Amino acid sequence: LDLRSKDQHVQVVTGAGSTRINVSGFRFGTLLNFVTSSDSTAFASGELSGSVDLPKDGAPGLTADLRVHDLALIGNPMGDLKITAKESTRKNYAAQLSLRNGKNTLDGRATVDASGKLPVVHGQAKVDFTDLSVFKPFTQAYLYEMGGGLNGTLRYDKEGIKSALNGDLTFVDARLGILATRSLFRLSKESLHFDD
Repeated sequence: LDLRSKDQHVQVVTGAGSTRINVSGFRFGTLLNFVTSSDSTAFASGELSGSVDLPKDGAPGLTADLRVHDLALIGNPMGDLKITAKESTRKNYAAQLSLRNGKNTLDGRATVDASGKLPVVHGQAKVDFTDLSVFKPFTQAYLYEMGGGLNGTLRYDKEGIKSALNGDLTFVDARLGILATRSLFRLSKESLHFDD
């Protein structure tokens, strides 16, 4: 299968042991807008490029290397997203994520063991946002102002039914204006500590 439309390209190549899907410049917002035609703005949009390898007959070895250029959520620009994933053994996965939006960065990695009755998940994220105003469109129902920075690291672990969130996030010269009270909070260097 080989589909092309100007600079968009989707190719499916079947090999002896796996099927590879290659994507280049695919503007998936168009597809999502078609699926949710009642909305004038796609929930997510951007240009998807990369590849996914799907092993045949349920064999382990799934791999993915995908990039989204100019990712936008509900029409709001979020930056460039990169995701890689690999299945090392059957139902055991490792993934990495990287989001870049100017000086704002988010880097994460996770492992998932889905071989048991309940998945075991271990994840870690490093947050380095120097301009929180990029998230203002998502908080405008509650905040009339949002700015400054936020950085730190978080760790998430889930084993069985128990979940744990640990780490610290620090606001740096941040401003949060609460719409309900019209109060403006200035957080020059305030930290949030997560302990389970």
